[in-house]
Formats: sequence, structure tokens, C-alpha cells
Amino acid sequence: MTMRTRGLAILAGLTLALLALPLFGSVFAGLVMLATLCVASAAPSVVGATRLSPTSAIDPRAVRRLREQHPGMTITEAAAIMTGR
Repeated sequence: MTMRTRGLAILAGLTLALLALPLFGSVFAGLVMLATLCVASAAPSVVGATRLSPTSAIDPRAVRRLREQHPGMTITEAAAIMTGR
């Protein structure tokens, strides 16, 4: 299951739980919410799963200089510019 599919399944589960509460009662809504939480907790972690291309290390001083020259630029944007993405 891709991250997009898993995200849509979680969103659909939350929506169904909210709709089930007035229609079918709190027990059914609670079961749907429990199933949604099980799907969400079984999802692979996003933290640490960022794919990095095999490039040389980015000089932090150069990133800082670039951000000083362009106020409002994020570190991610500056790093992307430094790596040529």
C-alpha cells in the first residue's frame, strides 16, 4: 500500500467514523475509529524515511550565507539549491 493510498484510507476511516456517530451510534463509530487507528499505527514511519541522493555533504556556512541573502528561504529550499535540484 502506497503512502497516498494509506493516507486516503485513514482519511476515509475518520470521515466514516464521524458520519457513523449520528447514524449508527457510538459503538459502531468507536469500532470504525479503532480500526482506523490500527491502520494508522501500522503505517511505516515517515521520520527517517527521507530518501537522500548520494551527493557530497552540503556546507552549512554556504547554506547560511544563501539564507542571509534571501530572507524567508527555508533550509530545505537552500539545501536543494546547493545540491542543484
